[in-house]
Amino acid sequence: MITRFQFTVSLPENTQADASWGYWLYSALLEQMPAEAAEWFHEQSFTPLSQYWIVDRAAPRACWRVSLLGDEAENLLLAPLEALSQLKLRECAQPLKVTLEGRERFATLGEFWNRAAEMPDAPSHQLRIWTPASFKSGGRYVIFPEARLILQNLAMRWNAIAPQGAISDEDALRMLEERISIRDYHLQTSRFLLKEQRIPGFSGQIWLQSRLPAPLAEIWKLLLLFADFAGIGIKTALGMGGTTLVQKSAGPA
Repeated sequence: MITRFQFTVSLPENTQADASWGYWLYSALLEQMPAEAAEWFHEQSFTPLSQYWIVDRAAPRACWRVSLLGDEAENLLLAPLEALSQLKLRECAQPLKVTLEGRERFATLGEFWNRAAEMPDAPSHQLRIWTPASFKSGGRYVIFPEARLILQNLAMRWNAIAPQGAISDEDALRMLEERISIRDYHLQTSRFLLKEQRIPGFSGQIWLQSRLPAPLAEIWKLLLLFADFAGIGIKTALGMGGTTLVQKSAGPA
């Protein structure tokens, strides 16, 4: 159902790689599959894949995380990713060496729910946003996070990959919106370059606090765990909104 790969990608000296290279990484992923399969990805209203990388220019290397979201994405890309040893990017003259560092897989919806249920109950949770994240509301980019938009974005994408476990109760969603808020944040504005367009966004840390009864708290933990795999906001398949859930509840000092 959901699989995440973590790779180390070796970079040439003095390579000016950044988060915006996520577009080229996505293109390289599509080249790992037959043309008809790549076309299927393009046709989806929600791309069932999330990927981003964190570049260490001093090393020089990058940590690349790729999440396959749903059975169809796994069927198309699981085997190619397990065998991946190099990447051919349009921005690089030579192929980049790729080393698989780890893989985490949840084969069923039940396994993912159980993992979320094992998370400790806490009044707040921290999200670390590594690559520029943004939302669209009313046709405009939203460059400051709103708890409501984060919740709606995660629920919409969860429902797309897990219709049999969809979060569709309107009263429950309304209560989640009312009882989840941003407690603290350490953020900076940032831009993601995509086809000559500089998409405005933000990166950094957010602490989300909640006051929820037990059944809704379980749903919220599920969505928080999903954020760790799917990212938040728009264009997560292209490298935006790369997110990790930090397992602690304290706010910033």
